[in-house]
Amino acid sequence: MSGSESDDNEGPAAMAEEEPAAAAPPEAETEPAPTRTAEEAKAAGNAAFKAGKFQDAIEAYSEAIAIDGSQPAFYSNRAMCQMKLENFAAARDDGKKASEGDPSFGKGYLRAAQASVRLAEFDEASALFAAALAADSALATALQEK
Repeated sequence: MSGSESDDNEGPAAMAEEEPAAAAPPEAETEPAPTRTAEEAKAAGNAAFKAGKFQDAIEAYSEAIAIDGSQPAFYSNRAMCQMKLENFAAARDDGKKASEGDPSFGKGYLRAAQASVRLAEFDEASALFAAALAADSALATALQEK
């Protein structure tokens, strides 16, 4: 046999005879149902917070948010935990999310303002404190009592 000859009999016809690979089973595209409700996750977060287990509380509030992200208290509570752990940027962001979802929820602005002070973002903190007071005048009384 010369170098230009080939004993390879696998031309296009031979390749066409190969059986196609079995198709993979379709992946389930639905997420598993939550094992507890958002309110149950919030309650677990509250219990962890009271016990001083702030990271556990963050995880529980995050679970509540994943189930129902429309509740501003879940973000506000997680913001407070972030403050306790000195994660001030995360606390600020959660506080803002709380009040973005419900502009009348002054506590979200308050949490964001407190975190902004700790981040030395004083102009932003001032605007957020003003927004908190505008959203919920009862906060002014609560702040004066402290």
